[in-house]
Amino acid sequence: MVEPRIKSVQCISPAGLHEMSYKEWGDENNPKVLVCVHGVTRVSDDFDKLARALCGHYRVVCSDVVGRGRSGKLANPELYRVPQYVSDMVTLVARVSAVPNTSIDWFGTSMGGLIGMALASLPHNPIRKLVLNDIGPCLDAAALQRIGDYIGQELKFPDFDKAASFVREVSLSFGEHSDDEWRKLASDVLREEQGGQWVRHYDMGLAQPFRSSTPETVKADERMLWAAYDAIRCPTLLVRGEHSDLLSRETAQEMTRRGPKATLVEIPNVGHAPTFLHDDQIAIAKQFLIGPADILKETMEITRLHVGKRLSEVAVYNDTVYLAGQIADDTSADIVGQTREVLGHVDRLLTEAGSDKTCILMCQIYISDMANFPRMNEVWDEWVAQGHTPPRATVEAKLANPACLVEIVVTAGKR
Repeated sequence: MVEPRIKSVQCISPAGLHEMSYKEWGDENNPKVLVCVHGVTRVSDDFDKLARALCGHYRVVCSDVVGRGRSGKLANPELYRVPQYVSDMVTLVARVSAVPNTSIDWFGTSMGGLIGMALASLPHNPIRKLVLNDIGPCLDAAALQRIGDYIGQELKFPDFDKAASFVREVSLSFGEHSDDEWRKLASDVLREEQGGQWVRHYDMGLAQPFRSSTPETVKADERMLWAAYDAIRCPTLLVRGEHSDLLSRETAQEMTRRGPKATLVEIPNVGHAPTFLHDDQIAIAKQFLIGPADILKETMEITRLHVGKRLSEVAVYNDTVYLAGQIADDTSADIVGQTREVLGHVDRLLTEAGSDKTCILMCQIYISDMANFPRMNEVWDEWVAQGHTPPRATVEAKLANPACLVEIVVTAGKR
């Protein structure tokens, strides 16, 4: 499966310049943008599944907040605070808004929600819809202490499995996940040092603002956050984990009565915070962000991707994805190399359209010489999803470019 585009933008703080990395999913010319921002010790990779589910409708932009993941660090760790993060996000929004008529929706988990609240409270802000995932203006002091203690532990692990076990143990409030899901949640936030030890991905300076906070500063922060929340005017969805220790049920209910009067959804058997790795949680976001009417309209309209003067690479209609014939760019390769490249194109385009190879309804293969049929099939058999092998026809044909050995046409359903 083809990865999203990894990009970066240069931002500024009072201590100097720094780089903020982000992942971009979907059509890079799509003016509908969904910005996804993670929690305090998490990363942009947290949103991979959500982004795949929504990148047929949106250009999904998932940032690594400064000090985390692929992004740079701040020279002054005292600046690891919401005002600096908002400044960085204004720069990011300006970058992704280069496409005419851009609209911005926001999905923020925990800290990412605080950043979204602050930005959405400003006059003339660009946010059209706001999702706050298990966060509000009133922060539980004990929960903040727990997070601060966790952030400040400079731990090293002898191997990945021990590091992953630690991440799983401290993240049990995420709720029930499969072993594969836990492994991804761990691998997203771990990195291997040159000596072979495993450490967490972020700058340990993130703990500094937590250490310097006092009960008085926490109360002052809460007053400012409530003022920001009350200034929000866009439609807002508030998601709460049933057992969250960071967002109380009382605070969540208060948020439905003031400010944007958020729509509240509580997810059972989850604490802080829902991961949106599961289809039922993704459906909550999709219902709010796209809406049932727009979802129906989206399925009945023709969407074209990579539109050229002569043809489009992809057309989507009524939840069916049609790919143009895919050929290899490297025509010097043999049948094995060309087939692998072509199937890679198929993977990439299906992903952009919100599908994958398990959803293929029909495949037509045009091959220039049936003598290459067995070796083409070897590559196909390695690639095709077992249990999801589609109907297929293979025809010997004279292709438009004599150097092309194989061309593949695919029709698929959306996920």
